[in-house]
Amino acid sequence: MKKQLLILALLVAIALTPAIRPAAAAPHVQSANWLAPVFTGTDPYYDTTVIAYEAGSTANILVRVHNDYATSSDIKIKVLMDWMTSNVTTDEVTVEGGDYYTFTVAVPIASTSDASNLYLHSYTIYIVYTTNTDPPSIIDAVYTTGDNFAVYSADQADIKGITRQLDAIGFYSGMYVTAGARDLLLKAGYEKSLGAQTYENGEFATSLTHYKNALNYTQTGISNDITKMTLIEDTVVGLLDSMKGSTAMMGYGSVLFGIGFLFIGIGVIIYSIRKPRAPA
Repeated sequence: MKKQLLILALLVAIALTPAIRPAAAAPHVQSANWLAPVFTGTDPYYDTTVIAYEAGSTANILVRVHNDYATSSDIKIKVLMDWMTSNVTTDEVTVEGGDYYTFTVAVPIASTSDASNLYLHSYTIYIVYTTNTDPPSIIDAVYTTGDNFAVYSADQADIKGITRQLDAIGFYSGMYVTAGARDLLLKAGYEKSLGAQTYENGEFATSLTHYKNALNYTQTGISNDITKMTLIEDTVVGLLDSMKGSTAMMGYGSVLFGIGFLFIGIGVIIYSIRKPRAPA
C-alpha cells in the first residue's frame, strides 16, 4: 500500500511539473555594422573606444537578419538613439522561411546642440517580426544596445582627418635629408604634441589649430627636401654630362681627376645645405 501511494505521489509530481522545452526558433539579427564612421577606435577625450559620426550627417547601419521559421515572416528593424523622441524604422519586408535579408537603416545625426559632443550617447536596435502562430502576433525584441556612440563637432572630424594624414606621412626623422627639413620636423612634432594635449582636454578648436600647423610644417619640410635633392641631382647629372666629351681627348687620368672634383662639388653642395645658421 505504501509503495502504491509513493508511485502515485511521483506521478502527480511529474504531472504538475512544467515541461521544459527548448526555445522555438524565430527570426533574429545575425549582425549589425555601422558603415563608414568618421572614427572608430580609442578616443583620448572620451577615454574609451567609440563609434563616431559628424553632427548633421547620416549614419548607415547594415543589419542582417535570418528567418528561422519554416514559413515566411514580415520583418522590420528599428533604431532609437538617446536624443530621439521616436524610432528610425525600416520598411517591412517579407522574408521567406530559412532566408536571410540585409536591411540598411539610415540614422540622421543631430546637431551638437541636440546631441552634445561632450559626452557619449546610447542606442538600441530592435527587430520586429510576425510569428508563425495562428493567429500570428507581432514580436518587438531588442537585438542590442550600445553606449559608446560619439557625435563629433566639425573640429573633431577635421582633427581625425589631419591625424590620419600625419600618421600616413610619418614622423621618422630618417626620411628627411636637409637641415631645414629636420628643423620643420621638430616644429611639426611639437605642434602635434600640443594638439593631442588640447584635444584630450576638450579644447577642440585650439587642438585643430595645432594639428593644422603640424601638417603644414610636415608638408613644407618634405617639399623643401625634394627641392634641394633635385638641385643636387641636377648638378651631378650636369657634371657627368660635361665629362663625357673630355673622356676621349684627355685620357683616363683626366677622367679620374674630374671624378675627384665631382665628389668635391657634391660635398660642397651638401655642406652649404646643411651648415649651421649664424645666430641672429
